[in-house]
Amino acid sequence: MIDTAEPAADLESRLRAELPGAVRAGHLVPFFQPEVDLSTGKLWAAEALVRWDHSTLGTLAPWQFLPQLEDLGLMGQLTDVMLDAALAEQRRWAAAGLPIPVAVNVPPECLADPGFPDRVAAKLLKHRLPGSSLTIEVTEQVAAQPMTAGAMAQLDALGVRLAVDDFGAGFSSLGRLGDLLVQVIKLDVSLVHPLVGNPSYRTIVGLAIELAHQLGAKVVAEGVDAPAVEAL
Repeated sequence: MIDTAEPAADLESRLRAELPGAVRAGHLVPFFQPEVDLSTGKLWAAEALVRWDHSTLGTLAPWQFLPQLEDLGLMGQLTDVMLDAALAEQRRWAAAGLPIPVAVNVPPECLADPGFPDRVAAKLLKHRLPGSSLTIEVTEQVAAQPMTAGAMAQLDALGVRLAVDDFGAGFSSLGRLGDLLVQVIKLDVSLVHPLVGNPSYRTIVGLAIELAHQLGAKVVAEGVDAPAVEAL
């Protein structure tokens, strides 16, 4: 929450003006969300979520600055910053005996950039990490676009894991999963939260999980925040 007496329009203009410098200075940093195997209770991955460590406003959430960042055309720069920061952290975890992969969300413009897979390879080499230490997350709409197929194939060849984020929030059918080079399917919170007390959603989610497993993909449920959901 932003604690400021500035009018909303003035604050938005201020953040827009400060964003380019904040990206260059490394003030946009990853916070890591754990992903836990509910059958064992063990941590098996972590997702890097961007926050702005603002000098006067405190920690800003993505919704407070990502729209301006997109308007300024800085999403590619942010992605490079997040990849570097996340891989550096993953390297420290591995050195401490916790070699879990780290996931980074990637926008469509990066996957449409022919040079993006080479930059990922260079960052893995820089941090002395195998491709399997990194998961690239994209939305189902981005994963299904023909223009991203080449980049996804190159990332797959590096050993990088590919995840479809927010599955079920868009318009892809379950049958589309078979066409995608993905190792992880992340079920959108809009499918997960209604599970308790709604047999229809339990059936839909059950079918999605079964199909994903048959395709050799792991399934992550977003927004599991109650024991009743965990029990399902």
